[in-house]
Amino acid sequence: MRSKLDVLIDLERVRDSRVVPFLLQVLMDPDESEDVRTHVVKQLRNGSGVLVPADRPAVAKAIGDVLADTPTAGCAGAGAG
Repeated sequence: MRSKLDVLIDLERVRDSRVVPFLLQVLMDPDESEDVRTHVVKQLRNGSGVLVPADRPAVAKAIGDVLADTPTAGCAGAGAG
């Protein structure tokens, strides 16, 4: 069985309007592993073609919300650098 990270890595190549909302759901899920959420932050910040300008405000708000609610260094470090 493939890991969630493998699936997220594959999503980096998909150009579909449903990808960013899906990634935001994963990011906002406190039950997701730190590794998965950190990868999503990196993927969204990277702008690897997944993000369109209209998505930027929602992505910025989600990242800010997660960083404000996450005391761990993993996600905070990914968002800060």
